[in-house]
Amino acid sequence: MRRVVLFLTIFFCIATGADATPAATTISMTLCNQYKGNVDFAIAYNAHNEWASAGWIRLRPHACMPSPQSVPANTVYVAWVMPSENTGSGGTHNFDVDNRIYRNFFFDHADKPQPNAEMLGFNGLPTFVGGGVFHMKFTLLADGEKYQWAMGKVTPK
Repeated sequence: MRRVVLFLTIFFCIATGADATPAATTISMTLCNQYKGNVDFAIAYNAHNEWASAGWIRLRPHACMPSPQSVPANTVYVAWVMPSENTGSGGTHNFDVDNRIYRNFFFDHADKPQPNAEMLGFNGLPTFVGGGVFHMKFTLLADGEKYQWAMGKVTPK
């Protein structure tokens, strides 16, 4: 739990840097794991014309975790791995992740090779248009392959 809190604090401090101009659209996410084992999640997004990726967020079976702050982007990509089975997502968009799953990471320029990293397939979620904060929930289903997303309320800025 301490690892997750540290990751989220570092990720959202960097992602929403004090000198950054706020994006017109932001996304607030909740990640959920319905799989039978632990799952490590990573996310990627494009803010201010630069790709970033961050992870690892470990969730136990049937657990959910909301993000403490919004991501300054209009779409988010999600990847996951099941460490006990050495398998994971196979998405259509490749971004760098730290290949040491036990470590938190944040990469700027995530669409380019990084030290101690490898490209992993991420799955794109819907793109949101317009101002405000879009609240969404991403759930990895019990089979470990399929996922669903649900749109929540939209909070005007």
